[in-house]
Amino acid sequence: MADIHVTLVLKLYLQQTNLTCLLTKQIIRLQWCVGRWQGNRV
Repeated sequence: MADIHVTLVLKLYLQQTNLTCLLTKQIIRLQWCVGRWQGNRV
């Protein structure tokens, strides 16, 4: 029973880290695009 609980927690943790990783990538891409756009505009 405890093993199942641990694997569930691990799965949730991995899903959260994957989401965080995806979000970070999106934010970096967004900042890069905005930076380029501002650079082109100036």
